[in-house]
Amino acid sequence: MPLELPNSLGPFSVEKQGRIALRDSAEMPNFLFQWRERKVAVRLMAAMALAA
Repeated sequence: MPLELPNSLGPFSVEKQGRIALRDSAEMPNFLFQWRERKVAVRLMAAMALAA
């Protein structure tokens, strides 16, 4: 199913080239999904926070 681009996917915007970018950089996104009957919670962190 083709998508009209640019589009949004959760907290991201999807560009015509297929790249994704945060729509609001003030709040880092979280994801919750189920894989192999297990719930998985993911929180993205800024790269600068990892450099410490």
